[in-house]
Amino acid sequence: MMLSLMLTKAYTQDLYLNDGNNQLFVLQPETCTLDSLADMSSFFLDISYHPNGELYGIRGNGELFQVDTTDGSITLIHTFDNQTYSSMTTSHDGHFYITGSSGELRSYDLASQEEILHGIIDAQVGGDLTFIAGELYLGGLGARLYCIDLDDPSNTELVVQMDTPGKVIGLTSIPIGCDSMVHYAVVSGLSGGISTIYQVDFDQNSSVLVCTLPFAVKGSAATFEYLGSLDSLPALVLDSITYELPLCTDPFTDLHVFVSNGAGELNYQLSDSLSNTDGMFNGLVAEDYTLSVVDDRSCTLQETITISCEEVNSTGPRLHPGEAISLFPNPTTNDLHIHTGYSLSQEDLRMYSITGQELPLSVTSLVNGASLELQAIAAGTYFLQLPNSTHRVIVIK
Repeated sequence: MMLSLMLTKAYTQDLYLNDGNNQLFVLQPETCTLDSLADMSSFFLDISYHPNGELYGIRGNGELFQVDTTDGSITLIHTFDNQTYSSMTTSHDGHFYITGSSGELRSYDLASQEEILHGIIDAQVGGDLTFIAGELYLGGLGARLYCIDLDDPSNTELVVQMDTPGKVIGLTSIPIGCDSMVHYAVVSGLSGGISTIYQVDFDQNSSVLVCTLPFAVKGSAATFEYLGSLDSLPALVLDSITYELPLCTDPFTDLHVFVSNGAGELNYQLSDSLSNTDGMFNGLVAEDYTLSVVDDRSCTLQETITISCEEVNSTGPRLHPGEAISLFPNPTTNDLHIHTGYSLSQEDLRMYSITGQELPLSVTSLVNGASLELQAIAAGTYFLQLPNSTHRVIVIK
């Protein structure tokens, strides 16, 4: 169903909501379009996505369940004691943080199955928790938002007083791009029959109405909300690019790109024509390429990759298939020694960065190889081109 649009922005992630009838919805904040996703077969007072990609729900009696969003089936994971639980979020390292009626702040590590009591929150708990730039925040009664000191939860600070009646029963942070997050508060009105969605600016102590929903929301979550537990959002990192240098007489090669720190699925695109989700490109000719990598939060990495072809020098030394060669030490901090069955010179060796840039080398010829001076080269991963060969070896400094 379409709901009234109060604010228009281009966001790339959705807000997940559950109600008192066990229904799970997905809301697109930029259009306020609401779609039904699943019947969860249970009543939850809050929901949260874990870094493992699964959705979890907490009952008031402290039972924590994993929820299958395809068919709504649930699996009991853990049971908390001592209070009625209404607020939950998850950190990037896989810990659930949860609180409720008595203000006890507890955490649970899904991997080790360890539960920890952190202390008592000095605020009237509403219905949700979220992390922002490594700090834990709470939605409270009276439409108040608090920052919680994890080392001493009794040291709780009021940071936003929203200009609306009711209580905050949903508080969710959504990462947008590589370095920003958008924050939403779901407020249950005094009548209890409707819910309002606000975009919150914690720096300005302000909020803007986004949507009005004709039912009572019980909890809210976002797929990558857990990234808020980091001090800063992780940028995409180009770990390595591997390919075999092609001969100019047969200038075709395969390229494999490795990128880390992405959220969700990565989409790789090479020079506006080739795209995939595994970073493998086959049958490339020797030329310059523009690599673009985008993850599910629209964080983007761009690099220029140069693939050059190799002219075979028939007069110089040539490494034949199966011929022994050793490099040591590798990784290295200064000198790299190459041991072969013959002497190598400055002209025999080339070194490239992972993006294809050729680097200057200082080579000392030895009877059975050569010594490379790498002190002036920055730490990183490089490819060493062996003499008159299409084969490259990895050098780590």
